[in-house]
Amino acid sequence: MLDIMNQSSILNFINKFVISQYFLWLLALAFLVIITMLTIRLSKKNRQKVKYPTQTRFINISPSARKMINLAIEIWRIKKRVNKINTKLSENEQRMFQNSLRNLDQFIGDYDLEVIDYTGREYNEGMNLEVESIEGDKSKEKFVIVETLEPTVLHKGEIIKKSKVILGESN
Repeated sequence: MLDIMNQSSILNFINKFVISQYFLWLLALAFLVIITMLTIRLSKKNRQKVKYPTQTRFINISPSARKMINLAIEIWRIKKRVNKINTKLSENEQRMFQNSLRNLDQFIGDYDLEVIDYTGREYNEGMNLEVESIEGDKSKEKFVIVETLEPTVLHKGEIIKKSKVILGESN
């Protein structure tokens, strides 16, 4: 009789042990399922946020801010023109123009404005630019920005004026 009691208590212990092991495995499996579901839900939210990374936001700009943007663009144009005639100027004249342009750049920078010229850079469709025309074979996959008609203007890192560019074939 004692053997039977020992055997039954041993069997009860084994059953409890096996059941507790299954319980732990089920608990671990449930935990993994919950983690997976949360990961999927978060990745869906992130995909929705990144779906249109270059989406244009329209900003209401005051007339005085618009004038500052136009001033920044005109300073950019003057720089381009001075660089074209730079070789025809004396060293003293070059230095005077460069100092004046540096001061104007600093003035624009004091208003947290930044002007970006994309000329010479490789173009990709993710760039937030207005393409005015494409020179050469339009069926090509890669293009270079051959000319910037108007630069991009940033205010504190945010685009407030898109660049207008002309694309050409990439070599």
